[in-house]
Amino acid sequence: MAHGGTFISGIRSNPSMVSLGQTFAKRGYVVASISYRLMTILDLFTSEAALNGVAKALSDGRGAVRYFRKTLDLEGNPYGIDGNQIYFGGNSAGGVIAVHAAFMQEEDITDPELLAALNALGGIEGDSGNDGYSSEVRGAISLAGAAADVSFITIDENHKLLISCHGDEDPVVPYNCGQPLQNNALPQLCGGGAMFAHTQEIGFTNHNHLEFVGAGHVPWEYAGDTQTQMIEFVSENLLNALDCANVGVEELTVENSSVYPNPTQNIFKFENEKSVAIVTLYTLNGTQVLQVENTNTVDVEHLPKGIYLVEIIHLKQQKSYTRLVKI
Repeated sequence: MAHGGTFISGIRSNPSMVSLGQTFAKRGYVVASISYRLMTILDLFTSEAALNGVAKALSDGRGAVRYFRKTLDLEGNPYGIDGNQIYFGGNSAGGVIAVHAAFMQEEDITDPELLAALNALGGIEGDSGNDGYSSEVRGAISLAGAAADVSFITIDENHKLLISCHGDEDPVVPYNCGQPLQNNALPQLCGGGAMFAHTQEIGFTNHNHLEFVGAGHVPWEYAGDTQTQMIEFVSENLLNALDCANVGVEELTVENSSVYPNPTQNIFKFENEKSVAIVTLYTLNGTQVLQVENTNTVDVEHLPKGIYLVEIIHLKQQKSYTRLVKI
């Protein structure tokens, strides 16, 4: 995730990022809040300077994705990530980074100033290191973010997920298309409303959009019902997009068991219920959260939503594993 701050301020440890990161982590996701290069307030007075500053932030965002794939390859996956299911999310300016990281392709760029800004950093991949690894992501979570051009989102990328949340009275990042900060010197951005109209028009069905009617910029910033609504919307749609059959610890080689219903909201049972002795649930980072013995029904209603690894020790002491999705 990338923080907001109009590309001139903000840090990865700001309260909003910490709150969102902890909330999603409790639901079973690996969450990282990244830093990126900031520009000065003077850069907001000319289109060229603003684009140069944004291009550096985009470069750093792509570099962060490559970094995590590098740790997966060279460091034994210390963060417990699935390299095939990386999503980029961001708040305000961070949402702008997220949308472009997921959907902007070099051949689709028609703005010569934007292309020049990217080329000054070595091209669309940027100059932020971790070369040799992919910066591709499976989708974007745009919280009051926007795209420089809605046509970056194409029907050919309908396999990617786009989640957007935006207040329709946002004076900072326009809900439709316009100048950010209502500053005519800045390049146009098209927010959640414009992106949703575009995806509807082209038949891009993998876009989930939540409009906050009458709300301004980042209405979820200070917790409360609006933040809860946003988090529930993002969590539900992100969970629905996950390839749950391929999420989890890859090194398991023992025979799998099956549980039902899966996903579940409260309880699950076993297909071969007579053979179960001990059941242990772990988060995807290996933390044990539940253990029960000699029961055919396991109650997980109290656990946060997310994905869990279920270890089953049978009466004859054989172990088997499966994955459980708590919704």
